Amino acid sequence: MLVLSRADAGRAEKAKKAEEAKETEVTDRPDHHASQEPGGYEIRIRGRVSAAFQSAFEDLAVTVNPAETVLRGRGLDQSGLYGVLARVHELGLELIEIRRLP
Repeated sequence: MLVLSRADAGRAEKAKKAEEAKETEVTDRPDHHASQEPGGYEIRIRGRVSAAFQSAFEDLAVTVNPAETVLRGRGLDQSGLYGVLARVHELGLELIEIRRLP
């Protein structure tokens, strides 16, 4: 039988509680990505997209630059991104870049 002094028993109890608290901290923390709202995406297309084509992306912010058109969707999740990419493909537009917004 193992006999511990009061001081040793106290240290062992503190260590046990610290270990339990550490485990609780890790397991009880909510999933970081699941709790955040989606930041959205920025999609760059080669060339200037005409007003007629811009109407296909009315749910996005459209910026027409001299060499490219930028589409921005705040709050756009991955499912919505695939829908936008399908429209880009259907219209025969050339995709340059996709970036996730913070």
